[in-house]
Amino acid sequence: MDNVVKSPNQRVNFSVLGADLVEWLIVCLLCAVATAGVAVMTGSVVSAAVVGVVVFIASAAVVALL
Repeated sequence: MDNVVKSPNQRVNFSVLGADLVEWLIVCLLCAVATAGVAVMTGSVVSAAVVGVVVFIASAAVVALL
C-alpha cells in the first residue's frame, strides 16, 4: 500500500519562458551546435535552420516541463 497521499488539487508548475537564464543559455547553445553541425554535414542552410528550429522547440518544451 502506498504510504504517500497526494493532494488531488496539486498542479504541475509549468512555465513556457522558464525562470533560469542558464537553462535558456544551454538551450541556445544546443540549438546552435545542432544547426552548425547540420550545416557543415549537408551544406544546406535551409535544412540546418529547420533542424535548429525543431531542436529549439523540443528543448524549450523540456525546459518548460522542468
